[in-house]
Amino acid sequence: IKIMKKIFNYLFSLVYAIDKFILDKFNKSVILHFMEFLNKNSYKELQINNRNINFFIPNNLANWRINTFFTQEPDTLKWIDDFEANNDIIFWDIGANIGLYSLYAATKHQNINIISFEPSTSNLRVLSRNISVNDLNNKIKICQFPLTNETNKFLQMNESDFLEGSSLHSFGEKINHEGKIFSPKNKYSIYGTSADYLLEQNILQFPNYVKIDVDGLEHFVLQGARKVLNSDHIKSVLVEVNENFTVQSNEVDKIMNFYNFTLRQKEQLSLEKLSKQFEKTF
Repeated sequence: IKIMKKIFNYLFSLVYAIDKFILDKFNKSVILHFMEFLNKNSYKELQINNRNINFFIPNNLANWRINTFFTQEPDTLKWIDDFEANNDIIFWDIGANIGLYSLYAATKHQNINIISFEPSTSNLRVLSRNISVNDLNNKIKICQFPLTNETNKFLQMNESDFLEGSSLHSFGEKINHEGKIFSPKNKYSIYGTSADYLLEQNILQFPNYVKIDVDGLEHFVLQGARKVLNSDHIKSVLVEVNENFTVQSNEVDKIMNFYNFTLRQKEQLSLEKLSKQFEKTF
């Protein structure tokens, strides 16, 4: 890997020098034209639920997410498989990232309406393209703001990296998925609100299934979603919990128990359990 990085750095330095020469002479950038070409052609195809699905791959991280699609969280896929399909399904994907599970649900169930919550401007670029190129815009709708326990506020979005497909971001807090203070590489103010507000104002319909994966802020989302949890419409909730972050894990347990939910299954992340920072993430 180190040798490859050296080779790539050398090649890039050479291309950069050529690009600078052409830019000075002709006011044209070879690199920018090349990047535009890559953006138009960087796709990978997967067969999901007997359908060929294309994913936009702008970088190695997005490529890794696609390569590990069936192995990273197999229990999440199984959970989606088990959605009751007797009636129309409303599925909230809170923390949709580039849309892996939204697209999976859309190809698995015909009678499903999916709301994908994703505030990261980098991830939104890929999420929206993945929905569009697969012609799933009628089944998947995007909410371009975070959910929290506060209503209608502009708070700071703190991103761990300025990279499509990245995660471990935070909204309104400066803590990471372990509850530790972190220094964001990208930050901006963005509108956020609570799930209950969206229901009170009839902006969205009550969901039947909710996935919450927001890297340590799950308890804030649940605190603002009491009408969701107390509804007769809700059938099942999938929540990512880091037991090293005791404030988060205890509050999640407290809220779910208060609304008479029972723990059906507890699964460790399949790949990230190899890393110490995720060994207590379920």
